[in-house]
Amino acid sequence: MVIGDIRKINLTTSSFETIIKKDFMYVDKSRFIENFLDSPQDAQIIARQRRFEKA
Repeated sequence: MVIGDIRKINLTTSSFETIIKKDFMYVDKSRFIENFLDSPQDAQIIARQRRFEKA
């Protein structure tokens, strides 16, 4: 579920209250975690990028 304005992404705020008040985009991953935990597979791999804009 995506909440807020998709054009307003803030990477510096960690306060949920500020994110909601200023209508920043918020992605709720609760369902993803629920599906991940309920999965019958023995092993699951979630790859992520280690560094953003590596210098």
